[in-house]
Amino acid sequence: MGHIQWPDEDVTRCLAEAIRQGKAVGVSDGSVRTKADMASHAWILQAPDGSEIGGFGPVDGTSQTRTIHRAELQGQTGVFFMVALIFQFYSLVSGHITAYCDNKSVVTKSQKGWDMLRLRHTKGPDTDLQTTLRNIFQNLGRKFTYKEHWVKGHQDEDTPLCNLPQEVALNVRMDADTKAAYELPYEWQTMGCVPVLPAEQCAVYIGNQKLTSKLYPTLLEKWHEDAAN
Repeated sequence: MGHIQWPDEDVTRCLAEAIRQGKAVGVSDGSVRTKADMASHAWILQAPDGSEIGGFGPVDGTSQTRTIHRAELQGQTGVFFMVALIFQFYSLVSGHITAYCDNKSVVTKSQKGWDMLRLRHTKGPDTDLQTTLRNIFQNLGRKFTYKEHWVKGHQDEDTPLCNLPQEVALNVRMDADTKAAYELPYEWQTMGCVPVLPAEQCAVYIGNQKLTSKLYPTLLEKWHEDAAN
């Protein structure tokens, strides 16, 4: 979820009510700096009255696995993780949010839902985060619903921010926050090793590289490599 500036309880109460009424909006973004070998994510949850909470921070993993897909997916995970926290704290029994992301692959996965994800399905990227999302939605229950939409990024290049729709303006803000994440203190910077996430329960590593996709071919490749040596 990254670095979060926690607001007053009045704000989180407004967000809880917006979720209950189905009027809350969640937006996220991700960033990768290949030359600097770093990646970051940012997310925000906002109510109609402007009450909001958000976070930004690093995306961990080795250089090969730290992709823009992972960065964007981690941003979406932050949105729904915060929804789950608010749901639990305020004992909500139902709710709905509208979420936006500028990565079409992540949006497509989210639109299909996470119920069909199985831990043995490791050909897709970033299974650990997808498993975390599946676990979040299972805990939220069937009375929580969401709609996921793609939003075109960087629209402020052609239109003043004040003239952009809410979701577009928030996406622009999240793009700026992913850049701000690179300026956080050292302890908030990208790390190569990714721990076993609670929803995973277990994970496979080769050295410090956590295998989050293409498990079978990667293990076979490693096995043949070791056999050749």
